[in-house]
Amino acid sequence: PECKTKSGFVFTADPLAQGWTTGAFFAEHKVRELLDQSLTVTEGASSITFSPSRESKRGPAAPKQVPEKGPLQVLSLFGESSGIYAAWKGAKVTCALLESEAKESASALELLAARNQCHKDDIAYVTLSEEPRFDELGSQYKSHFDIVTLEPPALAPTYGKLEEGARLYTAWSALAATACRPGGLLLVACRSRTMS
Repeated sequence: PECKTKSGFVFTADPLAQGWTTGAFFAEHKVRELLDQSLTVTEGASSITFSPSRESKRGPAAPKQVPEKGPLQVLSLFGESSGIYAAWKGAKVTCALLESEAKESASALELLAARNQCHKDDIAYVTLSEEPRFDELGSQYKSHFDIVTLEPPALAPTYGKLEEGARLYTAWSALAATACRPGGLLLVACRSRTMS
């Protein structure tokens, strides 16, 4: 069966499937809400500016339209549904997928994109290694994106893996920050219940 969010974004739900969780639909609601607000705020900030010209007799100068710089650039690290959601809202999206799961993840995201009538040209895929490195994405992506979402799986699923998880969250967050342009927005979701 299909499930629709309040905004009209469509998910597929198969509660009887092995390993199925409600995460993409229910738990990520707040992430989509923040992303939606971020897309709106960033879009508005890039398209309207206040003119520094002198005041006229009628009062201060009105905001003037600045030519659009094109669609917002969004990087979805770990390629979760938030990337497809951003494409659905009109952004150009790069979904970065773990190398070990890239083929399966790309297929699932392409299906989600098709279900929501996203343009294929608005979504690109790159692969990530299991261990984050600063050169992971290449120099062409440094300070490139208006919005970066980082939604790794639980990196510290147990208290025994807390220290390793904290190290990985720090490294992935640093990588995400280098991809975000100055003044851009970085959205990080932590799925590890052991992290406070």
